[in-house]
Amino acid sequence: MAKWADYLISSVDYKNNHIDKVGVREDSEDNNSISKPSIGWSREKVIEEIEAGKKIITIFKNSEGKWCEGEEVMIISVKGEKYIKTESNDTEEDNLGELPRLVDDV
Repeated sequence: MAKWADYLISSVDYKNNHIDKVGVREDSEDNNSISKPSIGWSREKVIEEIEAGKKIITIFKNSEGKWCEGEEVMIISVKGEKYIKTESNDTEEDNLGELPRLVDDV
């Protein structure tokens, strides 16, 4: 398996249309594995890493329990505010799709 990205978001919690925290995993190219989640990245940390040139994507488990590559996470500015999204649109909210809640990520 080739490395998908620098960081992989596998879970998320929202608060008032903004991401509160995300579960982030690392993609290890050398041993073809995905790490356990590092729970507690803030939306500011995600923005900081993307602005520093890191590639971040979402990941999900398929019906067989295998990790699958999701969408690339990007920063979209709407009315001067930065939002974290997997789709480019003018909606004033963060949106990483249908990821599980942070507490359910094991």
